[in-house]
Amino acid sequence: MNPAPFAGTIVHPQTEVGSNWKHPELDYQAARARKESAHADIAEREARARADGLMLVDTIESAVTEAVAIIRAALAIIPASLASQIALSTDENQIRYLLEDKINAALEDIATQLAEQA
Repeated sequence: MNPAPFAGTIVHPQTEVGSNWKHPELDYQAARARKESAHADIAEREARARADGLMLVDTIESAVTEAVAIIRAALAIIPASLASQIALSTDENQIRYLLEDKINAALEDIATQLAEQA
């Protein structure tokens, strides 16, 4: 029987099948190319994430600014709309009811406007 064609050949245990064990400089070049490609991929992902993050911050700032304007407008009209009714009343419970009713209505209006904004 004929011995195996590679009988007596010493192969490093960490050598990959199909690697260029006769030409280690080719393995080094391939590994370096894979490393550079991986670094380029990572840099590209990080740049994309930063760009997405900046867009997201701008979007959030805009939404918060608009939400604050909606809240401020809804709450700012409460004193003017209740002043005359409160001035005429001496009943603390009635004043509390008027305030609660107007505040709840304003909160519902705010919620509706914010939901439409989203």
